[in-house]
Amino acid sequence: MALMNHYQSNGVTPRVHGNKGKQPSHALTPADCQRVVDFIFNYAEEHAVLLPGRIPGYKRDDMKLLPSSELKASIYRTYQQATTTSGVRSVAAKTFNKLWQAYCPNVLAMKPRSDLCWTCQQNSTGLLRSANLAEDQKSAAVKKAEQHLNQARAERSEYQAQIKQCKEAAEKAGLVQLEQPGTAAADCSRDIVAHYSFDFAQQLHFPSNPLHPGPIYFKTPRKCGVFGVMTEALPQMVLFLIDESVCITKGANCVISLLDYFFLNFGLKEKTVYLHADNCSGQNKNNAMLHYLLWRVMTGRHDEIQLSFLLAGHTKFAPDWCFGLFKRHFRKTQVDCLADISSAASACSSAGVIVPQLCGTEDGTVTVPTYHWDEHLGVQFNKLPGIKKYHHFTMQSTGRIVCREFVDSPPVVYSLVRKSAQLTSHYPAVIQPPGLSSERQAYLYREIREFVGEEHRDLVCPRPSAGVSKRKQPEPTVEEDTEDTADVPTTSSHGRRQRGRPRKPPARGRGRPRKN
Repeated sequence: MALMNHYQSNGVTPRVHGNKGKQPSHALTPADCQRVVDFIFNYAEEHAVLLPGRIPGYKRDDMKLLPSSELKASIYRTYQQATTTSGVRSVAAKTFNKLWQAYCPNVLAMKPRSDLCWTCQQNSTGLLRSANLAEDQKSAAVKKAEQHLNQARAERSEYQAQIKQCKEAAEKAGLVQLEQPGTAAADCSRDIVAHYSFDFAQQLHFPSNPLHPGPIYFKTPRKCGVFGVMTEALPQMVLFLIDESVCITKGANCVISLLDYFFLNFGLKEKTVYLHADNCSGQNKNNAMLHYLLWRVMTGRHDEIQLSFLLAGHTKFAPDWCFGLFKRHFRKTQVDCLADISSAASACSSAGVIVPQLCGTEDGTVTVPTYHWDEHLGVQFNKLPGIKKYHHFTMQSTGRIVCREFVDSPPVVYSLVRKSAQLTSHYPAVIQPPGLSSERQAYLYREIREFVGEEHRDLVCPRPSAGVSKRKQPEPTVEEDTEDTADVPTTSSHGRRQRGRPRKPPARGRGRPRKN
């Protein structure tokens, strides 16, 4: 009947609903939607990890990955609590997820396979297998998983709080970039707090071609180590490029020497410094590092230093973000020498986020020296007992070190200075790098030289020095006669006589020693 009345009155025209152009009273306003989007981005800014170019399974390069323990349901409950506290309108869970998918597609929860924490994986497996267990065992498994996640969340919150504090201090001091080498500023001359994070990245191989010529996959090009020190307050990172001709080791002496060079040439000359690193005991969490930081405080280079370590498996932090920027650009760039790697590091970000620093040249000339810190300071300080269980160390000018297992754990104080110690500001002896071996020089010249551009061949893969053979002689096999074993015949298990292998003495009894 309504259709007939509309046809008689208006002819063949589409019907228009009576509420067209009217906003329903329960409809969301643009301000409500904007609050949801702002909440998601702010939550991701506080809890997510930025790793461009380093996230498998994701095509976007601006991904913000939340911890795998964070679900949209739990984040929505946090959103509801925030709206209730603020007295603003809250949207339904379905609308919350739709707005998230439409306006925040780059914010995702980390896939379980990307979570590298072994403890988290064990706890997840324990929760899955607890279905048929008693209630007390289920409760214990849940409490264990929650305790670990709460500890990881607390350590991450402390890391972010320190960065926020240092950003505010840098803004008040008017600092916008790192110090340049050769500046007149002295150590401990600025009354500010600075935060630095440092880590090794996977080493590079050069020459590198984005077209990836097939034969080079079966060869070993020249190697370049990568070490970064990140200043999150600016943000900028000094990228140390370590050619294999000047490489000593990745141990404590190398890390301390690179960190010392950063403080001397690029640091903000702060009085108080916060440091963060991963839990690698061979590089970062060791007595040599603690002794060096105590030495800096006791010689007036800093007033206070706090060294912290994120929980193992939860160590994704700011240096990984810069490493991702650099590696993503490196894969698309033709690289023949160290200078090309340095140029690629400078060009990977228009804002000058990465500052490259060569530790040496291809001919073995050292730019950043490595010192014998462990031997020099080991005779002046004692070792810290139970160093591996602590995650926070605070160095004081009195020679004491305050240790905490976690950020909310009670402090434990140790005095590491020996009674006979005589601290001085002198540096230890320099470790001279061994350089490229004769076999390595011959290999680069024979196998890698053809992949390098003509203008850089003599620099990257020079002709081996006199006395180095161009081709390595094959080692003699068992059947070949040698000078030492040619006259020692043996008999195999099949009765055949072999040369070059001595006869084993007969076993006595069942291998037990004879009693007298």
